[in-house]
Amino acid sequence: MKKGNAYTSLTVIGVLIGILLYGLNTPSDTTILVDNVIDDLTPVAAPDYQNEPEVAELKVQPFNTAEQDRYKRIKEQDAKIEPILSFEDDWCFRSELTKDDIQYAKFQKNEWDLARGSLNFSTRKNSRSKNFTDNDALALSYKVMNKADLITSAKSGDVIAKIALLKRRGLSRKTKINLAHHLLVEGKTGNALVFLVAQKVGPLNRVIRSGREFTEKHKSALMNALVYANFGLERYDDSALLALMAPTKQNQTLKLLSMLTPEDMETVELRLQKFKSRIDEKRLEKGYPPISDIEIPKIAKHDFEWNMGFWFNEAGEEMRLYRDLNASHIEQLTESECTKRVSEQLKKTEEDNAHVEVD
Repeated sequence: MKKGNAYTSLTVIGVLIGILLYGLNTPSDTTILVDNVIDDLTPVAAPDYQNEPEVAELKVQPFNTAEQDRYKRIKEQDAKIEPILSFEDDWCFRSELTKDDIQYAKFQKNEWDLARGSLNFSTRKNSRSKNFTDNDALALSYKVMNKADLITSAKSGDVIAKIALLKRRGLSRKTKINLAHHLLVEGKTGNALVFLVAQKVGPLNRVIRSGREFTEKHKSALMNALVYANFGLERYDDSALLALMAPTKQNQTLKLLSMLTPEDMETVELRLQKFKSRIDEKRLEKGYPPISDIEIPKIAKHDFEWNMGFWFNEAGEEMRLYRDLNASHIEQLTESECTKRVSEQLKKTEEDNAHVEVD
C-alpha cells in the first residue's frame, strides 16, 4: 500500500468517515431475516423525513478532491498522446481523441453522472472555471436550498433533492438509509452507494483501530458493505470504492477484507442476488424495467476503466485482494488493458515527479 502526497485527499476522507459516530448496535445493522437477507438490505417504505438529532453529519464526498486529483494526474501524463481516434473507437485516454470528440466525451460523462445520481455537493460557485460543469451548477442550486424546501421537493419525487438530503443534518439515519434505497430503485447509484457503504465501513474501521474483537456481527456488516459496492460495480459504478478504499493508508481496508473467506463471499453473492430481486420488485411497482435491463452507455465503461486504473495504482494490494475475493462473481474487477495503462502511467508520473523533487 502506497504512501505520500497522493494520499492527502484520501486520508482526509478516511478520517472523516472514521469519525462518523454511527454504532453497530441497531437492528438494521445486525438482524438477519429469512434467506440470509439483512434487514437494511431490504428497500423499505417511503422516507418519512423524520427530524431527529444526529451525532455527526456525513462528510464523505463521492466526487471531490480525490476525483479532481485523479483526473488532474491522468491529464498530466497523457498530454503527449497524439489524438487520432473518435469517440466510437476503442480509446483509453481522452487525449487520444480529436478535439470535438473530447468535448463529446465530457458531455457524455456529465450525462452519465447525472443518470446514475453522482453529484458533487462540495462544489463552490466558480462558473468561470473550465471544470465547472452543468452538473456542478445543478448540485450547487440544491446545496443552497433550505432543508424544508428540499424535503418538499423530495416528497414530490425530486431525486436530486433526495440525493442532496443525504448530506443534510436533522434527518435520522434510518430516514437517510430509506432515501438511499429509494435512489437505488430509481437507478441513482452514485452518491447513495457512497453513503450506504460509509455507514458500514466507518464503524468497522473504529473496531480495527481500537483492537477490539471483530465479531460475526461486524463481519455481517462488512459483507453488507460489499453487497452495496458490488451492486454498483456490476453497473460500472465504482462510487462505493471511495468509502471502501479511503482508509488504505492505515491498512484498515486490507485488514477488513482479510477477515473474509471464500464462503463469506458466497454469502455476499447470495445477499446481492436477493437485494437485486428486492430492488426489481420495487421497480416493477413503479412500472420500471429490471435494473439489469438499463443500458450502460459507452462512456460509463471508459470512465470505469480510468477509475479502476486509479484505484489499482493508489491501493493496489487492497484492490487485488478485493478482485480475488470476487473473482467468480464481479467480472468488472478484472483489469482491462486500459486499466493497466492508466495504472502504469500514473505510477510513472509519480516516479518522474519524485525525481524532480529530489533534483
